[in-house]
Amino acid sequence: MMMRNSLIETLNKNYVITAYSKGLSKTKVILNHCIKNSLNPVINVSDPGLYLLSFTDNDCKITETTSVNFSKVKPIIEASDNNYCFLNGDVSVVNQNNISGNWSYFNQNQNNLIFDDSLSGSTNIEVSDFDTYDVSFTFDFCKGSDTVEINFLKIDPVIFDPGVQVCEKNVVLEVENLSTTGGYWDIIS
Repeated sequence: MMMRNSLIETLNKNYVITAYSKGLSKTKVILNHCIKNSLNPVINVSDPGLYLLSFTDNDCKITETTSVNFSKVKPIIEASDNNYCFLNGDVSVVNQNNISGNWSYFNQNQNNLIFDDSLSGSTNIEVSDFDTYDVSFTFDFCKGSDTVEINFLKIDPVIFDPGVQVCEKNVVLEVENLSTTGGYWDIIS
């Protein structure tokens, strides 16, 4: 498919049009000009680094050189720093080039963390206890990595004291609760 697309692009180049205008047959133009110029290589390297590459023309024996820098890239992790009253959350890596990689974590208290998909750039995580977790993403090829600290926190709601109610049978109670899960009121006594 890549060869076909490259060949189609080559058919519209000025040197191909010139070859036809000189009276060369379609077979000679395609074999001598189109195919060899549409065979652009795909370079695969084993390690990041600077690579020097050259191309030598078969007929003229002229060599052109270029360098390609396969650089180590550090991913950028997006996650909520604090997760209140939840034991799960979402984490993702900003990965504009769709580079593959994997997730890992560290927790000093040996609490468990489970990734829904440790090979996906965006995944849900579930933890076994409220604590702080260091979550990392590492690219497969260049081994660039980033780590973020994610806190799973229990938060005590703060009830504002309404004061003494004199001759009132109704009172409005207010609570500051950072949890997005809400809560409920109960009469204890």
